[in-house]
Amino acid sequence: MVIGLEETDNGSKEKTQKEVKKFMDSISEEAKQRLEEVWNAIYNEAIANCPIDTGSLVGTIKLQTENEISEEMQGVGGSYVMEGGGEKAVSIFNGTITAGDDAVINPKNNMPTTVYAALVHDGHFDRAGNWIEGVFFLTDAIDAHELELEEAIDAALKSLGAE
Repeated sequence: MVIGLEETDNGSKEKTQKEVKKFMDSISEEAKQRLEEVWNAIYNEAIANCPIDTGSLVGTIKLQTENEISEEMQGVGGSYVMEGGGEKAVSIFNGTITAGDDAVINPKNNMPTTVYAALVHDGHFDRAGNWIEGVFFLTDAIDAHELELEEAIDAALKSLGAE
């Protein structure tokens, strides 16, 4: 979940940083824990739904959370600010599930699993021109836990005083 912020002190960012820290400190630990639990359930379901032929794809499914911040993020007052496209946003909880890794090659077709993941998930034509239906292992995992995720987001917002 990302909430956008505007600077309010003509570019010095001091006031914004203080407000972000205050905001982040206001989120209950229970709400953060519930969001993490839901993302773990989605991750486990994605693994369970992933078709296994050689095992190379399922082994690349990863859950990245705010404890493993990507390079695009930088620390600000104990939270994280993502920058891009001229906008800044604070991540309350960063849960990202990925499948595929350029360094992991599927031994059956010699493709990096980043390419193979998209073909498996979205479907593709085989060499004979036949359409192979996709197995929506990521999308279906999110769909299966959509209500739980919405409830966890609502709880996080309520812990901040939203109605």
